[in-house]
Amino acid sequence: MAAAPPGRSDRNGHAKSHEGETNDGERLGGEASGKLGGLNYLINCAGASIRGKLHEIDLDHCDTIIDTNLRAHYYFARHSLPEINRHPGGAVIKIGSVNAPYSGSSAYPASNQGLRGYAEVLFEDVREFGTKVCTIRPGYVNTELVRSDNLDSALMIQPEDIAQTVLFVLSMPGTACPTEISILPQRSPYLKLDDRSE
Repeated sequence: MAAAPPGRSDRNGHAKSHEGETNDGERLGGEASGKLGGLNYLINCAGASIRGKLHEIDLDHCDTIIDTNLRAHYYFARHSLPEINRHPGGAVIKIGSVNAPYSGSSAYPASNQGLRGYAEVLFEDVREFGTKVCTIRPGYVNTELVRSDNLDSALMIQPEDIAQTVLFVLSMPGTACPTEISILPQRSPYLKLDDRSE
């Protein structure tokens, strides 16, 4: 349970998180709205990355990436937005990542580009309700997804940094909406060869 800005949470001033499958958007949206007495925000931070070259990878892996990173977001948004749009100052926020296509990144960049187009249209559809739509695109964040012997986790973006960015979006006045925010580590988290040998 995480603190949320005053007036934008449940009756006790707290946010709640819910987990579910791609097609659970309608059920979970209804549950969340019922338990909270309404729904102000959808913050989606689900993500999947399975490495492999596109001419060799199992297509089921590509489906998993698209389902988790893109389809789940529009399922949950579709079933949450009717309630969110009833409250000026609502928001839909997707935690994505910077787009860095490289050999072996499989369908991950495709899911990122799809999300960008989806979010652009979604904002146009809901902006007159006062609903914000923002995609936060961080670089390396200190999570299990990006742990590596080549990276210094202390120099990565920290989960608390992402939480502060979400609060920044939610606290924006009704006259402005940051639709996309890219965040990079202040210092390079890549370890030098001599650092790795210590």
